[in-house]
Amino acid sequence: MSAAGVRFRSRILGTITAIALACACLIPPPASAAVSDTCGLIAESKIAAAFGLTDAVKHSTVVAAPGNPTGVVRNRCEAFAWRGAKPNNEKRKRESLLAGTFASLTMQSWFPDEGPQSQVWRAGFDKTLKRIRGAASDLFLKKLDGTRFTPPRLGADSAVGFSANVGGTRKVRALWWSRDAKSLLVFDAVEAKGQPTVASVKQVASIVASTFFQRF
Repeated sequence: MSAAGVRFRSRILGTITAIALACACLIPPPASAAVSDTCGLIAESKIAAAFGLTDAVKHSTVVAAPGNPTGVVRNRCEAFAWRGAKPNNEKRKRESLLAGTFASLTMQSWFPDEGPQSQVWRAGFDKTLKRIRGAASDLFLKKLDGTRFTPPRLGADSAVGFSANVGGTRKVRALWWSRDAKSLLVFDAVEAKGQPTVASVKQVASIVASTFFQRF
């Protein structure tokens, strides 16, 4: 092949490679991964507003990625909301928490993978749900002497919540699940004692849970 032919072939191969890379970038992530990312379902400003604060930051962690042998996509979203100067260490966070100018929220999601391993998760869903729900009930009702409440289902089959005063704080845990879809959400929130934390969690859930379970 002539030198000109080699150069032409190289240009063609380079163009094909560039097109392939561009197309790969346009391929969306698996639907299960997108839906289970609770951080992506709500804006930071909405989280702050739900807790009556002005600023918020959130961070998403993939606990179990698509394709893992457990057959479930699991995500954890950690968010913090505050008013005034941002507390940058644990001591300042604790002080702001007790002062009513700081709140923390963790949202965890479990969602069946789309691969063949999803049957592993589906087969064990009821057992996992029983364990997680039982642990929440034992902690809040027996150890923390808290109370139970019923959140709106927001598209889920069932929902249950727990609330307790711990020292100068109010802790809330709420669960939403669908046995048919084998999906679960668990929210944990902490604010100063006397704050309407249950109402704040419900407000966040009205955005996140309703979107999460809309898939079904």
